[in-house]
Amino acid sequence: MKCMSPEAQSKLEQIFPQEQWSAVIALLDSECGSGLPLIGKQGAIGIERVQCAALKLSEGSMEKLGRAVQVAKEDWRDVLVAAGFGHDVTAHREWLKEGL
Repeated sequence: MKCMSPEAQSKLEQIFPQEQWSAVIALLDSECGSGLPLIGKQGAIGIERVQCAALKLSEGSMEKLGRAVQVAKEDWRDVLVAAGFGHDVTAHREWLKEGL
């Protein structure tokens, strides 16, 4: 992934079956990345936060991931809050460490 750390990639691989990895990566890169409204000021870490939030909310379901991405496209802050990442800019890093 363009903006995700190796830890985020590992988490993606834990959540989704291998046959869906490329589809998840493509969706996050094309629809939930640098093209999000007003995300530019957040930089790569901010984009990763939003992508991690979408991954967390997906619970391993492409359908749920798609819904989370749609919400992020409207207002990515809503996805951060729903995932529990809204009040701490490092909360997604703690989530990435869970289960490793």
